[in-house]
Amino acid sequence: MNYEHEAIRAAEKLAAIIKEVKERYQSECESSRAEYMKTIPAGSTAPAPATNIIIGAEHKEAFNSYCAEARAKASEVIDQLINTLAGDITEPPTEEAARLIQALQTRKDISAAELNAIHNKYIGNYQTAAAIAAIALDNGIHLDNNAADLFAALEEIKKDIIKTLSLSAARRGNMTSGYMAMFESSIKSKLGIEKNIFG
Repeated sequence: MNYEHEAIRAAEKLAAIIKEVKERYQSECESSRAEYMKTIPAGSTAPAPATNIIIGAEHKEAFNSYCAEARAKASEVIDQLINTLAGDITEPPTEEAARLIQALQTRKDISAAELNAIHNKYIGNYQTAAAIAAIALDNGIHLDNNAADLFAALEEIKKDIIKTLSLSAARRGNMTSGYMAMFESSIKSKLGIEKNIFG
């Protein structure tokens, strides 16, 4: 398995889900304000057109339900990536990887940057990645993306999704462009990819 390829695919799916949630939130804000303006008593203070709040129980419930579906879809994307990684745990290293491991074991001049690059290339095979991580530790090097850290990072993404894609989070300002940009950057970092997926 090519982990980077799978991670990019997962990020693309997450980006689409998050984009839809942001658009739905903006739509609910605008439509709920429009409905509220039709019923507002004369002389009452109206919310500004740019106010990003959802007005009315019906619209709030609709957005909350939408977020629940979005969270389920996003969690499924991460679960699929976790299951793909876990399924490779018992797969032995390829002949090429086995030769590389043997060569690395005899080297004394290997750098952290080189080991990280090699590890990232083979991270899709758990046994190969674990062997490279062990060699790194023997050389006093802790890799940036070892397999255990990766599984933990994916679980963190699931928790972040649950906390961020909700009505209560939106009320706290989590749907602002600045916050969502940080959220998306965090996902990209935890997936360990460099490609700019989130627009």
